[in-house]
Amino acid sequence: MKKLFSDLLVSPDGKSYPLIDGIPILFASEGDSNNLYEQFYQSQAEPWAYSERAAEILRHEYVAEQVKTVYEKVGKKLIVLDLGCSLGHITERLHPYSELVVGLDISVTAVGKAKKRCEELMQGQENPYQFVVASTLDLPFHENSFDVVIISDGIYEWFQTEKERKITIEGVYRILKINGMAIFTDYLSPKKFNEFAALIHASSLKVLREEPFYDRLWYRLESWLKAFKKQAWAKKLLADVVFARKLRSLAKRLGSNYSKHLAVIAQKLM
Repeated sequence: MKKLFSDLLVSPDGKSYPLIDGIPILFASEGDSNNLYEQFYQSQAEPWAYSERAAEILRHEYVAEQVKTVYEKVGKKLIVLDLGCSLGHITERLHPYSELVVGLDISVTAVGKAKKRCEELMQGQENPYQFVVASTLDLPFHENSFDVVIISDGIYEWFQTEKERKITIEGVYRILKINGMAIFTDYLSPKKFNEFAALIHASSLKVLREEPFYDRLWYRLESWLKAFKKQAWAKKLLADVVFARKLRSLAKRLGSNYSKHLAVIAQKLM
């Protein structure tokens, strides 16, 4: 597995790279103090509290299901990149479908926690996980490396400029294999859904479909319960995936304006 990973990886400047706990560090910054995300992950145990929020759990479940669909179609285990892996909530779901899963984030702290999370999950089993610290604007992989690239809550959530978004998308195109799949999701106003999808339509990728998540009612509920968020009953309700699915079914009847997430599934055809 390490051999396969090293075959994919290339240092952007052609030089050797430092390792922290076996993780290649390929993000050239002026130091962690200038890395906003590094400060964020150091200041909070779990930013965004993904594991306690049912709508986020459903998003992670959706992404893993898309990877499973590719796996079943291809008929063999995949090489997958989770771009902006954060603490590994999606990454950890991917091992049943993957020969190799690479988690990438710009934060050393986030990647370290994601690596630990996945290692604990795979105890006693073959571990398909490798991690790297790098920027989406300079992806440290050879062309045609991955069967699937995941960009979940990324292009807009990372506060990239339009130019940077285009660089990220073309970087994803470069590192995908022919017929490889890109899974984009983002949290934004429905008024920006067309703008988000248009960025990918304008790239070298072929958009296959766009799917709203119909999760706006859940986020409204979370907002209404903000004053009670520390109370046990509110935490239990917001973590209830069955209830979140019921809200999603109701929102679906009301239309795409009742979604705060949009997924765009795209493919590299040539």
